[in-house]
Amino acid sequence: MKTKFLILSFILFTVSCSSLDIFGYKNLGNHYFIWEGDHYKYSIIWTPDDSHAKVGGALVIGDVVKYDYNKTYIIAKTTEYKISNDSINKFWLINKSRFVDTSNKNWDGILTGPLDSLGLIEKMRQNKIELKLKDVSSH
Repeated sequence: MKTKFLILSFILFTVSCSSLDIFGYKNLGNHYFIWEGDHYKYSIIWTPDDSHAKVGGALVIGDVVKYDYNKTYIIAKTTEYKISNDSINKFWLINKSRFVDTSNKNWDGILTGPLDSLGLIEKMRQNKIELKLKDVSSH
């Protein structure tokens, strides 16, 4: 009995430490999901059928380290590593209210970026977006 309780406690603790569900994804609304691919590598994906999100979807942004979202927008920060101590940060803005053309996965008018941090702040100011980037694992 004690062993079962310890296993159940471990599972609950592990799941509660992440905002992602047990399959490794979280619904961001309008068919967008933050998705854990492999070994804490996160992506933002889009799928026309929310019930298929646990197996993936069309890649919108990869290498996501921070993000936030609301009803209309998703903001994200990505980090790319050239070598272990040399990285490039890029920032992205997704307008979830725009129509996704499923025939060619055209992200024009939906995805803005890559931007530098000042570019993201300016786009957020122009569109009156009040979001703050948070770590994927703590969101």
